Amino acid sequence: MNCLDCHTRRVDRVALAICRRCGAGVCAEHADVLEHHLETVGGFLVIPQRSEHRARQVLCLACHEAEQELVPPRHTRRTRRVPIAPVGT
Repeated sequence: MNCLDCHTRRVDRVALAICRRCGAGVCAEHADVLEHHLETVGGFLVIPQRSEHRARQVLCLACHEAEQELVPPRHTRRTRRVPIAPVGT
């Protein structure tokens, strides 16, 4: 599978991941990898829980920008960007 964004620029580049939202193949240049703790929602007689380890999510740049428009600011502080290491390191 090739990167969709690269393909629209007529460049063939292998996709390293798939966008969680739209399913497009993305290369390291067009992927946004975020880490965050998973959380359950509390309710009547249910105690909210939070994962000890961080989970990853991969988004294409278009979906990441769209999510940032909708996600409340307090939620975005709990995520952090993860750099993608070049191949062979």
